[in-house]
Amino acid sequence: MKSDLEKNLRDVIESAICFAPPSKALIVFDRDSELASLLTDAYKAVIPEATMIDFNATTPDIIRSTIDELSPKDLVILVQSTSFRLNEFRFRLELFNRHLATIEHPHVGRMLGEEQETYIDALAYDAVYYRRLGPELKRRIDKAKRIVLHGPGVELVYETAFEETKLNIGDYSGMKNIGGQFPIGEVFTEPVDL
Repeated sequence: MKSDLEKNLRDVIESAICFAPPSKALIVFDRDSELASLLTDAYKAVIPEATMIDFNATTPDIIRSTIDELSPKDLVILVQSTSFRLNEFRFRLELFNRHLATIEHPHVGRMLGEEQETYIDALAYDAVYYRRLGPELKRRIDKAKRIVLHGPGVELVYETAFEETKLNIGDYSGMKNIGGQFPIGEVFTEPVDL
């Protein structure tokens, strides 16, 4: 599990985020859950030069001042058993406003037992697959007037067009922000007429 996790995170960091030195990395973490500890240790193994801050062992002022030292395109990784709060400092949005690449793992303390393995598997990143399949699904959904989802012994039929499809596939080219909540791989929308 440990080697799979490190490989998955390395692929995300290198292929989706396109992070590489001399850019700096900051990992803000807690160890309030097993999965948070696993993720933290794996990130440290993948980016050994990263600055590490234990959220529970420091103050909001120290976290803010460390972030103030970063430059646009540097990487901030948030590993949260629940969700970090720094008063009115909204982490991910503030990081994006500073043009920092961001990987956020919120609420990982909810994952127990086999769910942890599923979460780790979901972090696997195949850039070729996502970047080929995602846009093709978007193209088909955006032009569809009717969509049918087939399940065991049941069908869900949408007799309407859909809102413009959004992609969360780890291709941030041409986008203002780099990163977001992980795992990624989503192609999502909703019907125009619910």
